[in-house]
Amino acid sequence: MASRRRNQDERVQAPEIANGMSRAPPRGMSHRMIWTVSLLGMAFATEASATARDADALSLGPYHSCAVTSCGEVQCWGRSDWGQSADRLPTVPPYLIGTPVVPRFEQVSVGQYHTCALDEDGDVDCWGKGNYGQSADRSGPFVDLDAGYNHNCAIRQSDGGIECWGTDSHGAVSGTPSGSFIDVSAGIDYACAIPTGGAGVQCWGYDSYGQAPSYLEAPNFEAGETFTSVSAGSYHACAVSEWEDGETLYCWGYGPYASLNGWAAELEPGLYWYQYYDVLAVDAGSSSTVVSRLIGSDSEVFGFGWLFGSYPIPAGTTSDVAAVGSNHWCTVDDVGDVSCTGNDAYGKATPPSTSGSCPGIGWIPTFPTFP
Repeated sequence: MASRRRNQDERVQAPEIANGMSRAPPRGMSHRMIWTVSLLGMAFATEASATARDADALSLGPYHSCAVTSCGEVQCWGRSDWGQSADRLPTVPPYLIGTPVVPRFEQVSVGQYHTCALDEDGDVDCWGKGNYGQSADRSGPFVDLDAGYNHNCAIRQSDGGIECWGTDSHGAVSGTPSGSFIDVSAGIDYACAIPTGGAGVQCWGYDSYGQAPSYLEAPNFEAGETFTSVSAGSYHACAVSEWEDGETLYCWGYGPYASLNGWAAELEPGLYWYQYYDVLAVDAGSSSTVVSRLIGSDSEVFGFGWLFGSYPIPAGTTSDVAAVGSNHWCTVDDVGDVSCTGNDAYGKATPPSTSGSCPGIGWIPTFPTFP
């Protein structure tokens, strides 16, 4: 459902662009060095990485987990009976002459039994269980993507509009609103999105716990408050807002989850305010939530929900990327390594190593030069 991306500055500038499950911003794709060779008078270039491989983004589901590396790969671990934990690796193409470089992936989002990733060309590649069409690919260009339990939503680059596909239970697909949006996140048969301008949050689909209000206005919009990002969990959702006092957080939906275990004050029935500022990011999972706040010069991670009673986040934990699933959580450390804590069923809390260097990605044809 909600996923975490590392660089909020890379969010879509709509309209002209522009878990539980969870998502994470690319930490910055590695600089690519271009080496030129000559073959039969034609000039070609091959790419090699100038940096080591590390993890830039995370997304956790109930049974599997995935990361995007600085090489543009998607690495997954955990349950894979439908192939949902298969890796997606930009590789050297089988044909040399005239073959373009394989696009790198920039975002990944994990559903119940499927996975979707957004590449640098804006196309969506999905794999895993597809009984509702949720593992179907989608041609873009798109600028934002999130996988819910059994459906996905993405924002078009051209006009900021949203496209959803997969199960249409409770109108999760057919209820998709029109207009221009800057962020979208999908949960269990519902989704929420922030319209361009950030004046509120618009949700649709399953709403038995108040997790999908048709429209939620920024409480202090008249004073300049606007929403910047949203994260949909199973039965609760949270959004980061920005205004004169700094970045803060609101949550709504199922009370025990939305109230962040009593750390958030109820402003009105079903709407809770996390009474701290300098919030950098939020990830709403199945029944728990992780929040990143700027403490001094560090991004400190806090966990709220029953999961953290059994698997607490140690005080002082810092990370640019943190994500939570149904009963495990993961972070990326300052050197780009992933570590996870919690229930390790199917190996979902045992990430592979991201050490090493990025391989060459492919061949770029260039125009020939003649003396």
